[in-house]
Amino acid sequence: MGRILLSICAVVVAVGLGGSAQPVQPKQHPRPTEQPAKTTEKARQQRAPIMATLAETDGERQGNHQQASDDAGRSEPSPWYDLWAQSLMALWAFFQLVLTGVGIWYIRKTLIETENAVREAAAATLAAGVGAEAAREANVLLRRARADESRAWMCFAHLSKGPLRNCVWVDLDGTRKHITEGWHFAAVWKNFGKGPALAVSVVSYFEVLPRQDAPPPVFDPALSDGWACVAPGVSTSGRVMALDDDQTAAFRRQEVKVIMYSRVRYRDTFSGPDDPDHESECCIEIVHNGGEVEGPNGREEALGVSAVGPQNTAV
Repeated sequence: MGRILLSICAVVVAVGLGGSAQPVQPKQHPRPTEQPAKTTEKARQQRAPIMATLAETDGERQGNHQQASDDAGRSEPSPWYDLWAQSLMALWAFFQLVLTGVGIWYIRKTLIETENAVREAAAATLAAGVGAEAAREANVLLRRARADESRAWMCFAHLSKGPLRNCVWVDLDGTRKHITEGWHFAAVWKNFGKGPALAVSVVSYFEVLPRQDAPPPVFDPALSDGWACVAPGVSTSGRVMALDDDQTAAFRRQEVKVIMYSRVRYRDTFSGPDDPDHESECCIEIVHNGGEVEGPNGREEALGVSAVGPQNTAV
């Protein structure tokens, strides 16, 4: 592109200089013809004043015409000069067009770069926002993991059981039972976690049902606000329930099944004011195996425990 422009400039300059080197030919005007020499002296004398006047007039006319020709030669430029000036103006206009195109190209490039920079900044901002959100979620998960590792965990530990002989049993509702030979049961909950369990509340129920393939009942107990604190590794129990003489006899004959349900509710040191309470529940069936085993206090009847129903959770 640069070589083409330089060639155009060289041609235009050469044409202009060649046109300016040619001489300007002045216009020739006819002179008045001279009078024939074959005239008489008298005729010359008669015509002398007239010739003098004509010569003077012709001289003035030639002088004025020469001056006008000189003025016209000085005031009217050559056509080659006009062509050279027009060529320079066209070349200058072409250069301006080229410069304008280059400027527009640079402006377009700048706008494209600016748009790309804005898009990259938006993408970086979005990535930073996603990274911050991921960091917050990771922090929450880490706190939960640490809380789960160090919190209290109240879980069902075992069934407390034992025989009853020749006693009066007073239930929580004030019912009195005269028991000659029976059983008492209680669900024992233990804190298997690393932190203390706060505001512990335990509730227990049991049902003596005929032995059949019916599903176990669904319990929905009402829990009161707890106040007890259970340290790590410490156990607690709920309500103790007893079988009277008739229930014990049917239980030994395996004519009935004993269903016990127990639930515990508590909080821990990591629980916030808006966090829900922790709850654990168990539903078990107590089975008489029909034999005897060696217990801590000697020989005792063999009893078995198995989980039944969906109400066996720990959260």
